[in-house]
Amino acid sequence: PWTYMFLSQPSCDLQGAMQAKFALDQGWKKVAVLYNTENSYSYSLYYAFEAYMKANGGEIVNVETFVSADTDYSTQLTKLINAGGFDVLFAPNYTAQLVTITNQARQLGWTGPMINGLDSAPPFNTMCEGTNADGVYFVSNIDLNDSRVQATVKAMTPEELKEMGASNVRVSEYCYVYATIPATTDKKAPSLGFIA
Repeated sequence: PWTYMFLSQPSCDLQGAMQAKFALDQGWKKVAVLYNTENSYSYSLYYAFEAYMKANGGEIVNVETFVSADTDYSTQLTKLINAGGFDVLFAPNYTAQLVTITNQARQLGWTGPMINGLDSAPPFNTMCEGTNADGVYFVSNIDLNDSRVQATVKAMTPEELKEMGASNVRVSEYCYVYATIPATTDKKAPSLGFIA
């Protein structure tokens, strides 16, 4: 029923397994985890990551959690960092949370690697303080620097949106597509944003 709805990313099960395999391939066998218990994306990535790690010789050494309303993760991060004994911090969360988690982890002294979800793709690196995003890894099903990917996004998506009636169509340097879709009512209503 949704003609213009697309998903072009791996499932959470696949992403979590890919992230765990990447960690093991780097020799990072001991993992500390910080995830949102109220978010199915966060939990699903953690569940798949944990299952792959356990099945392939990895170990989750410590887990801390938070809820969606939380905006400060320093208590959980302090517990993880002080407990030590891990090679990598796995934080499968949304971008706004990840920026804060990454900045706070670095401020608290964690200089090691972090593995996050797709939400650490650009422009995440520009949202973190200084070089805090250095050493943060994420799964991506495309290479945003590949000129073929950039050309495809720039060539196809704007025209499709225009055909749907969208205006002010533009593509950012990170291949994010923005557009204005006209209202379908004469009634006064709030503006909506659709973000994927």
